[in-house]
Amino acid sequence: MKVLKKWEYSHGAPVECMCQADDAGEVVLGDLLGNIAYLNADGTLRWKKKVDYTPHSIVLSEDGAVIYVLTKNHYLIRMDREGKEEWDLWIMKNTFTLACMAKGQAAAVGGIQGSIQIINSRGKRAKLLHTREPATYVRFASRVGGLFVASAMGWVGIFDKHWKLRKEYHLRRHVAKLEVTCLGRKIFLPAREGGLVAIEVDKDDLLTYSTNFEVSSAAVDRKGERIIMVGAEGSATLLDSAGGELWRRRFDHSWLFSDMTIRGDKFVLVSDKGFVICNAILSVREAEKRLADSYFEFLEL
Repeated sequence: MKVLKKWEYSHGAPVECMCQADDAGEVVLGDLLGNIAYLNADGTLRWKKKVDYTPHSIVLSEDGAVIYVLTKNHYLIRMDREGKEEWDLWIMKNTFTLACMAKGQAAAVGGIQGSIQIINSRGKRAKLLHTREPATYVRFASRVGGLFVASAMGWVGIFDKHWKLRKEYHLRRHVAKLEVTCLGRKIFLPAREGGLVAIEVDKDDLLTYSTNFEVSSAAVDRKGERIIMVGAEGSATLLDSAGGELWRRRFDHSWLFSDMTIRGDKFVLVSDKGFVICNAILSVREAEKRLADSYFEFLEL
């Protein structure tokens, strides 16, 4: 297996939020200066616009056609692929995090007071959920529609497609992000004190992936068979589901965000200063062919 650099992009300002389209691979970025940039799957800039608000959290539908933006002043905005605003809705104060369903048919907005609002594609409130702890992170399992919620203190709640709380976990450790596989069978939570905690939901098994750095962000593929983890000091490592190291590199950048396509064929890293790098994951044979055609550069042999 080889990890090869596919493209890079400099946003020109520190990035506050980012998301990669799970299937298509487009990337959208938002910064504290009120800029939103949409990058095509090949890294070219489709558009960049200055908006009248500050993006706080941003998500894309799987195909990149729908964009949801949660602003610093607690508005939820829905855009199309060209950046045209379709509607906006004032949510409530203390909103923190954002997720959307695979086709953009609904968004979930989590709050630090333990509430989650489900907003449909027309901008109407469809459901209000309450959680035992602050809803610091929310994610949908794209293939089954379940909603997964985590607090910064390690509480995890799983809601089914009918919005009923099905399971809870209490990790009792600080976590930095929440990732879920497409079928909702595995949950991944980067631990602030180091490493990554994985929960196999059906078996209630817990596995910890150890690293020699504090994990700031992690992302997984469709089944959780490939896991990318990054740290603020510049480390990036790619693991398999058993914790085996597939690739590792130390960069000169401080990584804030990471995201991976559901196919597990590429991942994107974003630094604190707005530098974006997209990496392809290829077999040795695929890598040799690509390099022979001069499509990619090596990151690491």
